[in-house]
Amino acid sequence: MMTDDQVQVIDRVREYLRVQLSDFSKEKSEKMAVHYFIRNAGTRTVYPDGKGYSVNEVTGEHAAHLVKLAKEDRCAWEAAKKLAGILLKENRLECPELRLFAADVLLDKFPKPTTKSAWANISKDFPIALAVYMLERDAGIPPYRNDETEHRNNGLEIVARMVTGLGFSLNPRNCKGIWERWGDHIKYVKKEGPFYFLSDDNDLHFRKSNVPK
Repeated sequence: MMTDDQVQVIDRVREYLRVQLSDFSKEKSEKMAVHYFIRNAGTRTVYPDGKGYSVNEVTGEHAAHLVKLAKEDRCAWEAAKKLAGILLKENRLECPELRLFAADVLLDKFPKPTTKSAWANISKDFPIALAVYMLERDAGIPPYRNDETEHRNNGLEIVARMVTGLGFSLNPRNCKGIWERWGDHIKYVKKEGPFYFLSDDNDLHFRKSNVPK
């Protein structure tokens, strides 16, 4: 049986999912992915004179890798274009690969990929993974079934039912896949801050924030 506290957490998580998924779209996911790709290309913490606070400034130090990804991923292509524009405007476009990319785009020699981006569902999958995380953190409901967990009282089952009730198709098996892909990242970002990088195999990971706490 669920405790009253657990029921309250479940209700709160359900409302969180309702809000987060209400405006889900491929376009929203791709905008998120573009932001992550730009972050992946390099950032640094700067302290503008007279502002009294720090900001993250893009550097493009890993832009060559971003250009490589732009050949196959439409979000990486869009991110490379935006990054080139930012750096060019500030006279900081130093990466040879990114300069060549920008020139080829202007000359219509580097077309935007037309295939679906690997990140097309990120604005749906992140909230789902975070919902599983919150059930464990706030209600003590583990993601997976175990000897002490009733069949319908594990995080994956509960979140799958919530998402299905909101009009999306999600079974526990697919929910497990989302959790296994993003779960460790969600735990890390809740501890260290939302800073991202891409590994060589084009997988999204988190890195420790360099912003002072």
